Amino acid sequence: MLKILESKQIADFKKGPIRRSLFSNGAVSLEHYAPEFLGAKVVLSYLAGSLFEKETEHGIAHFIEHLIFKELDTNLLQELELAGAEIDA
Repeated sequence: MLKILESKQIADFKKGPIRRSLFSNGAVSLEHYAPEFLGAKVVLSYLAGSLFEKETEHGIAHFIEHLIFKELDTNLLQELELAGAEIDA
């Protein structure tokens, strides 16, 4: 079961606070609550990549990145980008 390991306010702006949460699967979320805005933006990151690889795993994160984007439906990616999404790995 996914659990929040840590959640804390990292900044406080006039328009609202920003909180960072670390999840048990390594995901990190940033939340900026600004009640006067009607939209939403979601940022979800993972603590993964070459920085976190062991010496015996060098290159595996980059390889997995290519596999994930190879398997995704390109029409879905195009629709998301046309709707304003930014997709990056």
